[in-house]
Amino acid sequence: KRVESFLKRFCPSSNPLLLALSGGADSLCLFYCLLTYRKHTGTSFHIAHVDHGWRPESQAEAKVLQKLAAHYQVPFHLKTLNPSLLTGNLEAACRQERYAFFAVLCQQYTLQGVL
Repeated sequence: KRVESFLKRFCPSSNPLLLALSGGADSLCLFYCLLTYRKHTGTSFHIAHVDHGWRPESQAEAKVLQKLAAHYQVPFHLKTLNPSLLTGNLEAACRQERYAFFAVLCQQYTLQGVL
């Protein structure tokens, strides 16, 4: 109910939302809240996942999230990073790549905001 109240107040547009889904407990909880919100209001959402390539299992985890999105018929967008190609502070460079990815998706699909 709190998520729904927040979205009704701050995301009034009928345009879809973008969920940055890491696969952790917080973003998965928000994913399920958005499914309920979609059922009640018809507001759709897309998923953006960034595979940072830091761990060997990250590619398999991205595939699990992609299957989850497909199961619930939510558009899924994946960006895979290669840390060896990034320069400077690795965390800052990855954050910059994530934000740029989200911005492109928002513009391309006329999404109203990133959660």
